[in-house]
Amino acid sequence: MHQLPPIDDDKQFEKLIRDICRYVFKEPTFELYGKRGEKQDGIDGWHVIDSKIVAFQCKKKDQTAYRDDKLFDIIKTEMRTEALKAKEFFRDKQPVTKYIFAATYKNTKHLQNCAAALTIETGMPVEYWGWQTIEEQVQEYHNILEKYFVQFLIDLGHSTSKYVRHITKEEIRKAKIAESHELLDLTINFYKINDNDEVVFKVVCNDVDIPNSKILAAAKKAIDNCSNSALWLVGDGGTGKTTLLMRLAVEYALRGEEVFHINFENAAFRSERIPEMLSFLKFRVGSRKTHIFVDNPDFDHIALENFLRDIVNYGFSFVIVFVERGIRLEQIKTDHLQYLVYGQDKTEPIKINIDREIRTKVYKKFYELLGTENEEVWRIIESYGINTHLAFVNATYRILYALNQNRYIDYTFDWVEFEKMAKNRFPSLKDAYKYIALFYLFGIKTPFSLLSRIFSPPEDEAKLLLSLHGMKESEPVIVDRREPLSFNYTYSLRAKHEVISELFFEEIPLDKNDLMAEIISYCNPLEFEEARSLIQLFGNKRNIQAGLVDFNKLVQFMFSDKLIHKIEKDLILLQTIHLTKFWILSGESQIDAAVSFLEATLIKFPQDLHYRTELAKIYQRQGKLEEAEKVLMDLLDIDQHNLQARTELAKIYQRQGKLEEAEKVLMDLLDIDQYNLQARTELAKIYQRQGKLEEAEKVLKECLSISKNDLNSRTELAKIFQRLNRLVDAETV
Repeated sequence: MHQLPPIDDDKQFEKLIRDICRYVFKEPTFELYGKRGEKQDGIDGWHVIDSKIVAFQCKKKDQTAYRDDKLFDIIKTEMRTEALKAKEFFRDKQPVTKYIFAATYKNTKHLQNCAAALTIETGMPVEYWGWQTIEEQVQEYHNILEKYFVQFLIDLGHSTSKYVRHITKEEIRKAKIAESHELLDLTINFYKINDNDEVVFKVVCNDVDIPNSKILAAAKKAIDNCSNSALWLVGDGGTGKTTLLMRLAVEYALRGEEVFHINFENAAFRSERIPEMLSFLKFRVGSRKTHIFVDNPDFDHIALENFLRDIVNYGFSFVIVFVERGIRLEQIKTDHLQYLVYGQDKTEPIKINIDREIRTKVYKKFYELLGTENEEVWRIIESYGINTHLAFVNATYRILYALNQNRYIDYTFDWVEFEKMAKNRFPSLKDAYKYIALFYLFGIKTPFSLLSRIFSPPEDEAKLLLSLHGMKESEPVIVDRREPLSFNYTYSLRAKHEVISELFFEEIPLDKNDLMAEIISYCNPLEFEEARSLIQLFGNKRNIQAGLVDFNKLVQFMFSDKLIHKIEKDLILLQTIHLTKFWILSGESQIDAAVSFLEATLIKFPQDLHYRTELAKIYQRQGKLEEAEKVLMDLLDIDQHNLQARTELAKIYQRQGKLEEAEKVLMDLLDIDQYNLQARTELAKIYQRQGKLEEAEKVLKECLSISKNDLNSRTELAKIFQRLNRLVDAETV
């Protein structure tokens, strides 16, 4: 946590301790004793509580005036002197239940031991409160914090306001738009699928969005029943996740709750700032419950882990609401313990579904915005907009493209806007959109360093383009800025959405394979962002399966004499390209060639765990169970906590009939991750094969206590009930 600066003024320090005592002992009339200059009798304040006395003595110390050991001796002597004075003062009064010696000096066990010794000597309980103890009390009571440390709170608030939005009724009021033309501009911007936080906040505050009432109701019910836990709202890209998150945040703020919004993709947000952010939240809310709404949690896994792991240590009640794509949540769950992902209550994720009724309302409003009565226009809007298989963003841009093609509207798409803007402002980069669109077909941002190498823009033009950072609502490309540990900003560019990239290549039929080979040839793997973009491109099996470019041809190009010397400069990139080659061979059913290639690759890179897992899987498909077992055992020698390897090893043992060995592997796995559903389900299968149906039933019921909607557990449990002839129970499950 952030440290509060010790108070400089003696009298202010006494008042601070008095106010803490008022809150701690729930006695608002707790007062200081005497006046400055008067004999204090070893006490600065006292009060009779339930016929017993609580008293305190304060000592402000300048820690720069003495050496540490000298200051310790001074405080030790003063504590004994003042405690003996207090004992004499209270001799003929009620018994003393607590005598507090408070100092701006640090907590030390030696001074706490001195207090314990004085308790025995004086017969009254003596406590030493060092500055850390006082800090903890201040942070517990928000009114005290605001009274004595308001400037610290303001400074901390200024530093975190760049990436943490405190949503209040006043902020919502300020976001209201009175002018009709401004509201129309905002609405049109929103329908162009703008995901800028500021735009979405204004949209929700002005009720421009069409609320998804069913999902909102389910989310509110879950949030209200959560405590110190996390709720996940998951949906596909373009299903209105960001808008839904902001709608919930605004509605809870209007209830008078403490509400904060955080976007992990915010350029100012870094994992090192987690303590600062949590301190700010703690200082703002005190002991009150707070609602934290988080967008893009998958963007920074380190920040997410630190956030979830540390927040429980800050002593305030919270509910965290995340929105993310479902497939990314699954990836997060493989990287983090489920306890961290879900918190204490393990609330099931809520799937964001967009039903036909909501879609009709959304696109009816869109139709009205176009200001047309044309039935053919409505037919086009209806054909895409009310197609529940299309996300909002895909549907909207498909509608705009079709209407533009049929000349029902005059709509300028982003690539045309970018070219016009570039001609006037940064002409050397006017052809950059095709590269940005190509990378964003795969959801990958284009590092600006790469574009600079391709186009060599003059410095003034480069600065002009990068100045578009933060202007997402009006510009045809989005410029993202990140501040890594070196504190030197890095920039990358992206299209507003993958569907716009798709439409660009439909409108301008370039050879994507040649274009991709060209941009790869310019990449410098020694540049971190450039290497990462290639790893994201080649290291995602879904990219290869999508068939948007010929990855086989591209991998051959990467291994060519022209490029291989560059690729070898980044080990992770080199290993990724080898994995891509294996995936391609497997996908083409060249299994023997794929196995031979991966075996040879593993000799080159013996520490790569992903290769071993893939090789074990393919050995299993070939029936080579002993070879698969050896690969996994070698993997566990490298990483004994690898859960996937243990799961695969248990499957192999089951196929070999080694049920006891399989059981042990899974039990060891559950010692590492007690919430692992797959391990529990596999364990239940083993128990069934051993005839231990009661043990299997118990394990599956534990699965359902972790995740009540887990289908595999329910299926296996139904099988057990059938074998036990409990048919009604089987039917119910």
